[in-house]
Amino acid sequence: MINLSRARKPLLSPIIRKPGEGDLFPYFGAQLERVLARAETYDAMNILRLRLTPDGSPPLHMHTREDEAWIVMSGEVKFWTGGETLADCATAVIPTGGVAYGPRLVPHTFQTYTDTAEVMVITTPGFFEDHMLEIGDLENAEKANSPEESAKFGIVTLYRPPIFGRD
Repeated sequence: MINLSRARKPLLSPIIRKPGEGDLFPYFGAQLERVLARAETYDAMNILRLRLTPDGSPPLHMHTREDEAWIVMSGEVKFWTGGETLADCATAVIPTGGVAYGPRLVPHTFQTYTDTAEVMVITTPGFFEDHMLEIGDLENAEKANSPEESAKFGIVTLYRPPIFGRD
C-alpha cells in the first residue's frame, strides 16, 4: 500500500475544464478551442476541440513527431488515411461517439460528413498545438501549410483538402 503522506508531491495539478472554457482560435475556417494546453502537461499531450464546417478541413498530411486521436463528439466525420492522394486513401465515416487514431507517419485528413461536427483532437506529444495555433484563419493557411513552414513542425503536406460533397 502506498503511504500518501510520504509520496512525492506531483509536478502537475489536475485540470478540470468545461466546454467553452478554453481559449478560442480560428483553424481552416473552423473554430478551435484549446481544452488542454501542452504547457499544462509538460508537453506530453494537448487536447483541442474543433467545431467543423464543410470548408474547415486540413490538407492530406502526415506527422513525423506526433500520434493523433479524434473523438467525434457530435455529427459525423469522414476520415481519409494511408495514401498520397485522397483517391489512394482508405476512408471511413465515424459517427458521434466514435474514435479514430492516426499514428505518426500515416497520411490522413478529415472533414465533417454532416452540416457541422465537433471533434476532440488529442496529440501526443503536444507540440502539434503550435502549428494549429499558427495556422489561424484561412488567410494564413496557405502560408502555414507551405512545405517550409510545415517542416518546422514535423508535418508533411501531401495533397489538397477534401472538397465537401465531392471527395
